[in-house]
This record gives sequence, C-alpha cells and structure tokens, in this order.
Amino acid sequence: MDTPDNPGIKPPNPNDAKKAKGSFAKRNTWLIVVLAVVLLISGGSWYIYTKVRRLTQYHHQNITIKQPDSVDTSLPYETDELFTTPNDPYASIVRVNIEAGAINYKLKDTTGDLFSVNTITSGHRYRLDVDREGTVPVLNFKLYGNKSRTSYNKTPDSANIRLNVKPQWELNVKTGGSNFEADLSKFKIRSLKFEGGAAVCKVRLGNYLSTTKISFSTGASDITIEIPKDAACHIHLTSSLSSNTFDGFIKKGETEYETHGFDSSKNKILIEFTGAISDYKVNRY
Repeated sequence: MDTPDNPGIKPPNPNDAKKAKGSFAKRNTWLIVVLAVVLLISGGSWYIYTKVRRLTQYHHQNITIKQPDSVDTSLPYETDELFTTPNDPYASIVRVNIEAGAINYKLKDTTGDLFSVNTITSGHRYRLDVDREGTVPVLNFKLYGNKSRTSYNKTPDSANIRLNVKPQWELNVKTGGSNFEADLSKFKIRSLKFEGGAAVCKVRLGNYLSTTKISFSTGASDITIEIPKDAACHIHLTSSLSSNTFDGFIKKGETEYETHGFDSSKNKILIEFTGAISDYKVNRY
C-alpha cells in the first residue's frame, strides 16, 4: 500500500527503534551498577558494625550461679557454692568489686573462665552480678541481702577466688575483720584497693604494668606486701600508733619511702597505707 500523501505523517525510522533500545539497555546497566554499589556498602557497613560490637560489647551470658529468691533459716547448715562468669577474650580490663562481712579470702589460682569464686559458708548467702562500664566488665560479688542462718559452726566464711591471667585487673575489696591472702604474682594488677576493719593481709605482687596502685585503709591490722626484688616502688604512709618495716627503701620525707632508682624505672608500684594501730611490712622476694 502506498504511503498517504500527507506531509504531517512520516514513515517509521528503524534507527529510532535502535536508539530507544540502546538507551533502555544503558539505563538498566546503570541501575544494576547503582544497586550493586548500594548492596556492597550496606553489606560492608553491617560487617563493620558487627565487628565493632563484638569488640566493644561485653556479653552477659551463662553465669553459672544459683541465686535463690528466699533463704531457709529454719536449719543451720554449711553451703558450698561456685560462682563463675565465662571468659571474654575481648576484655582487656576487668573490675571486681567485693563487698562482704567477716570472711577469709584466698586468691592465687588461675581459671579458664574470666572469674570464679568458691564460697564455703555456714550462715550467709552470696551472689555475683555482672555489669559493664563502657568496654570494662564489672563483677560485683557481695552478700545476698541480709539473710543468714544461725550456725552451730562459728568458723568464718571463706572464699577461694580465681582470675584469668590475660586481662588487667582492678580489685576493690570492702570487708569486716578478715584474712586476705592473695598471690597476685601471676596476674596483671592495675589496682588493688582494700578497705576494712581489723584484718590480716598478705599480698604478693608481680611487676607487669607501667603502674600498679595498691592501697590499704584499715584499723588494727597486720599488712604484709611482697614485691619483686627488681621492682621500683613508692610508699605513702598515713598512720598513727603504727609500726612499719620497709626493707630496702629510702625515706624521702615524713610519710614517703622509695626504692633506689624509682624515678628512672619503667614499671612502678605505688603503695598507700592509711589507718591506725597497725603493722605494715613491705618485703622484696
């Protein structure tokens, strides 16, 4: 059929169809590229987020403790309980707060967990709570309320504490009349703060960190600290009616004592004693 002789109507041009098809394919290609970039960015962001969260978040999980809602006070009996919190390989610093009455502490053994404490008691119940301050796990070990059982056995409660060797530790202890025996020579101790009444304390330290801070605030106590022979140490003593024996230290003033070469040493142990009617000793092993 002949094309109508009408100047307003043009026959279709095959090149126009090719151009339209090419433009559509080009738009689809760019759309695929943009979609691929968006998916790549989203996937990368999620990967980074999960990695950062894993590195910075302390997981509160699987704490193998029993914390009863009530305590049976009808029968006196001895209890043996184990409190543990699982290891966290991303925890570089761990803080432990211990708050209890008259109790005998031993701390020398290591553990594959992050922290564990085995209590043997004849009148009290304890609990372990886990918290976190920023990236620092905070473990709170304390009496379970004020509930207690009358006991035939008047032997003080005991707690055997174990630490993991990898993180740095901040230990805070508040207690009544206690025996505190701690061999910390295997552990990286950032600080140890002990507050209590009449106490017998013996602590052995290592020398792994640039600064280790030790403080004892007690009354009528016998305190012995053992430090490595090559450790640089400074002692600040604020006490009345007390005696002290600081072998190998140079007296720098009324209340200050130092080992030779303290200022130029890389790693330093800082000890502070505050109290009254106490006997303070710092020995070198």
